[in-house]
Amino acid sequence: MSQKPAESVGSQRSRYRSFDEEAGGSRENDSDDDDLDDDAFDIPSKNAPVQSLKRWRQTVFVLNAARRFRYTLDLKKEKEQEQLKGRIRTHAQVIRAAILFREAGEKALSGLSEVSQSDHISNYGITSEKLISLTRDHNIAALTSYGGVNGLSNLLKTNLEQGICDDSEILNRRNEFGANTYPQKKGKSFWVLLYEAMQDLTLIILIVAAALSLGLGMKTEVHFSMTLYSWALKKINFMPQFQG
Repeated sequence: MSQKPAESVGSQRSRYRSFDEEAGGSRENDSDDDDLDDDAFDIPSKNAPVQSLKRWRQTVFVLNAARRFRYTLDLKKEKEQEQLKGRIRTHAQVIRAAILFREAGEKALSGLSEVSQSDHISNYGITSEKLISLTRDHNIAALTSYGGVNGLSNLLKTNLEQGICDDSEILNRRNEFGANTYPQKKGKSFWVLLYEAMQDLTLIILIVAAALSLGLGMKTEVHFSMTLYSWALKKINFMPQFQG
């Protein structure tokens, strides 16, 4: 009982091995496959040569291998991305070093300015640089350390209700803190403005378009006037003949 299925399977394998679809085998000797001739899906073989079949199978093997590695990691692109990340990291470190160097220089300059301010004898309890930093940075802690608004007014010798009334006090404050004026900006001449306007390509295109439109409009108007004038002359010459 156990040997019959094995023999039937072996006979089927030998039968299908003897018939090759690619090589174009014959079915005339197979009496069991006569019913397959009437099958609608039975496609006849092209009887391709063996060399063509070998090349076709090699091509299929290559395509299957390429498809297997389609979604795998591309080592070349990964290396390029790592190099790009390294360059970005290097640039970031250079920029950070430049910022730290600039901040260190600013701190050194501020230290020198504080030393020079300590050597300067001021008539008031606060210097102009401290006032500038107080107002620019909105330093509430520094304002509190000076005693708030009232303490700052006492340091500046200013009356919060009446202000400064004496001209000598105004002159002293101008010498101490500088004049509270802005330098007047020099205006640009007409030719400079014209030169800057001519650097804009959009304005140049608009100027050329306006000139062309004006020229065409004048030409059209002159042609229309000449046509109207000739028509009027014809009417004038035609009217006496009609009356006669």
